[in-house]
Amino acid sequence: MDQDLHYKVIAKAWKDPEFRKKLKSNPKETLNSMGYSIPDDIEVKVAEDDAHQFTFVLPAAPSDIKSLDESQLKKIAAGGESMGTSCGCICKQ
Repeated sequence: MDQDLHYKVIAKAWKDPEFRKKLKSNPKETLNSMGYSIPDDIEVKVAEDDAHQFTFVLPAAPSDIKSLDESQLKKIAAGGESMGTSCGCICKQ
């Protein structure tokens, strides 16, 4: 995932209440309009935290998880190099 685009979407949602409303009501269309390319068969959910809530997102496991050692899994989980695996990220910028 392109971190700059991710941060741009967050900043825009913080600054622009109308954009935040659209992002929450129609996330796939809104994200695609910002430069994401999300496949039709993927559902997108937006969760908004507040001062009393924290959302922990558990990403999809790599498709070849059984062949990876603990060190490789840590790199993937930390957002590092995918090492040829499918890390679960479905968006393409």
